[in-house]
Amino acid sequence: MWNAQDIADAAAGAIAREEARRTAEGSPYGVESLDEIALHPVIESALRDLGCGVLREQVYPAEWSARRSGRGRRKPLPEESERQRCDFVLTPRPEQALADPLREQREANESRRRAAGTLFEPVAEAAPVPAHPGLRPDEVYWLECKVVGQFEYHAGVPGPNGSYASVLVRGVGADLRKIRDDPSVARGGVLLVLFAADESVVRADLAILLHRLMDKDLLVRSPAIAGVPVPDRIGNGWAAAIVMEPMRSG
Repeated sequence: MWNAQDIADAAAGAIAREEARRTAEGSPYGVESLDEIALHPVIESALRDLGCGVLREQVYPAEWSARRSGRGRRKPLPEESERQRCDFVLTPRPEQALADPLREQREANESRRRAAGTLFEPVAEAAPVPAHPGLRPDEVYWLECKVVGQFEYHAGVPGPNGSYASVLVRGVGADLRKIRDDPSVARGGVLLVLFAADESVVRADLAILLHRLMDKDLLVRSPAIAGVPVPDRIGNGWAAAIVMEPMRSG
């Protein structure tokens, strides 16, 4: 159902359209001037054009489930603010909702609390966790988005990105781990929007990135890549949309 190349193509097309709009308006700032959050609506529009549903800022499902003491007793469930979130979740069709296993677990815990010390306590303890309507985590596609430029604006001033390589490896690596390490996530990937001097730089730096990830025991499927030229305003002449999906051992 989920095709990484389709996602990369859609994102690259959206970047090209946004750049063309800015050029037509005579803006001195290209799409590369948008930070990660500001670029999200552009990416969201492209993903919706694929015909799927798009949910923003969804919590990862299984991260909290490991919070148990050594003797199997549950620790307090995390607050919403403590949970990691994914930039986009793609559903098979628009307007579909996503079920949240943590909310279901909270309801089960509350039922057990109310039944404690009553005749119904054994029944409540043995009852399964209720399932809410909505798609399960393994029925959707989890997509993180990272934006990195070889040349970027810092405090409004354009120039070379001094932390380009480190941000590239750290940012992509952290998001790949979140997707790989959540057993409830069956499919997902990282959409890397990479601005660089030209296409050859993008491909060379992608090869280096993949080797650095392998050094950190992060294996990915063959990346899907799509690119478009952009006006060279600050040193970047190419924008690439790259989708990388983590591989699980075994």
